[in-house]
Amino acid sequence: MVLQLPKSDFPDSVVQDIVKSALRDQAHLARLRLEQFENECSAFERKFSMNSADFSRKFESGELGDSEEWFDWFAAVRGREVWKVKAEVLDEVAG
Repeated sequence: MVLQLPKSDFPDSVVQDIVKSALRDQAHLARLRLEQFENECSAFERKFSMNSADFSRKFESGELGDSEEWFDWFAAVRGREVWKVKAEVLDEVAG
């Protein structure tokens, strides 16, 4: 994939270095956010003796009810999924 940047008055090498650095920084932040969601999921899994995949299936089918904790766990599962993709894409693009 080739990323096209708008024309700049700065030399291409300077722009490229700055953009790569920014992408690496964002990749690092995405991995930290992913880690936070993974830790939240692990805490729920320990507390309820159920893995997140089983929880998601039961939650989405309505088996678990409407407890606020279930919604918190569901948000952690979804957050983990979203930030995993973001971290992977940013790692790949940042090189």
